[in-house]
Amino acid sequence: MTKYNQEKYVSPGTEGHGIPTVCFVSGIIGGLLGGIGGGLAYWAVYESLVTLPAYAPLIAGQVSTLAVMVAGSFALGLFFVNSVIASYNIGGTIEGFHDPKFKRIPKGALACLIASLVTGLIGVLLLKGGVF
Repeated sequence: MTKYNQEKYVSPGTEGHGIPTVCFVSGIIGGLLGGIGGGLAYWAVYESLVTLPAYAPLIAGQVSTLAVMVAGSFALGLFFVNSVIASYNIGGTIEGFHDPKFKRIPKGALACLIASLVTGLIGVLLLKGGVF
């Protein structure tokens, strides 16, 4: 489509990784959005857990290690769910910012939003439903 020579960007046994500028800019945007979302998910779960007696810090001012592990695992699981959805949404090599695959972004964003809401609902049910 772009007529750029992509052969130098192709690793053996793969279709390629796309033009480096697209990979870099998309990676920066995705990292920022993923970092903000993951940080919010981690913070919300951690703050909910430390209110429970089993997860409360032993001494005032310290961090509950168990709550950190559970909140981190939940945030990482949320990341995996959204990254797989985004990966399948693209489905191949991006050749540039004008690539028609970018038209799929609204559907992918909606799918990620729905998956995040469902995962968050499950998390709330687990936290407030007495599992932890």
